[in-house]
Amino acid sequence: MSENTDLESQLKSRMTGTPQTKPDERRHYLGSLRERVLLQITVAQLGDARTLPAFKQAVPKFTGAKLLLNGKLAATLKPYLQYATQNNLAFTMVNDESANTASDAVALLLVASTAVDQADVTISQYYSPVTKEQPKHSFLADLFQRD
Repeated sequence: MSENTDLESQLKSRMTGTPQTKPDERRHYLGSLRERVLLQITVAQLGDARTLPAFKQAVPKFTGAKLLLNGKLAATLKPYLQYATQNNLAFTMVNDESANTASDAVALLLVASTAVDQADVTISQYYSPVTKEQPKHSFLADLFQRD
């Protein structure tokens, strides 16, 4: 009887392909798993001017990591791709069904080869604090200001 079920499972796997663990998670994380993610940038965060400097600051902290880039955003990700090539950072352009262009979709991931289970993987933790510039007053305005 076990021979029959073994043959049946082999036929199913040949017809449908090798079963994949956590397919929804892999679709969201550009083919990787959440437990391997070190750093994540969403499509919406690409528009923030603080993202690229924060990325350049964070990447050296993760030695041996690999970059996964959303291939449908190749033009937008050009500075990140240039940084990866200049710094010998391994990268892969992902251009399958997991690559999405919605604002909350993943644009870029820095992943480890094994599970790291890092709690906070958002790029915003590396943003420099925004300092408000004090408005400049003229000398005369300060002289004539009454308390």
